[in-house]
Amino acid sequence: MWRFYFSLWFAWFLYLLLLTLGTTFLLASLVTLYTYVSKGSVVLDAVVINALYAVFIFWFLLLLNFVLPIALFVSVKRLFNRCLNGFSLKLYVCTKQEEYIEPIGFGDLVKVWRKWLLLIVWGSGAFTLLSFVVNFFLSGFTASFTFFSVYYLYGCIALSSFFAIPFLVRYCTLVGLRKC
Repeated sequence: MWRFYFSLWFAWFLYLLLLTLGTTFLLASLVTLYTYVSKGSVVLDAVVINALYAVFIFWFLLLLNFVLPIALFVSVKRLFNRCLNGFSLKLYVCTKQEEYIEPIGFGDLVKVWRKWLLLIVWGSGAFTLLSFVVNFFLSGFTASFTFFSVYYLYGCIALSSFFAIPFLVRYCTLVGLRKC
């Protein structure tokens, strides 16, 4: 059973990673190109390239925070109706679990996504708190928040989403596990 959960999580996380980074890269590139063109398209020398790189990095990190929740919503659709290791997750029409939704639309995912997102938020908070306590005892109070960055948060989201899948199956009545 855990092989199914790991396979499902790995495929989902790879899709989330590529979707988030690809979309953020595209948007940051467009903003950087717009900045370059709006400033007169000066000749590219080392100073201009360094400035454009700084603009790109700034917008990349800023847009990453806006793209990630949208990508979490879009990517939750990839969890359902995929046969992996003989099992698949099904999204049911109602809580009676008699018939499931075959072409899943984004409107069908809103209730499940809210539960999914809250599981990820609570899991990320728990991992952050745990790592804060461990870091506090290992390095003392002076370096308490030095480990925290957007990359660390992305790792917490990845770990908590792995543990959120079995919780979602167990406690959300609209989600079920079926053999395929």
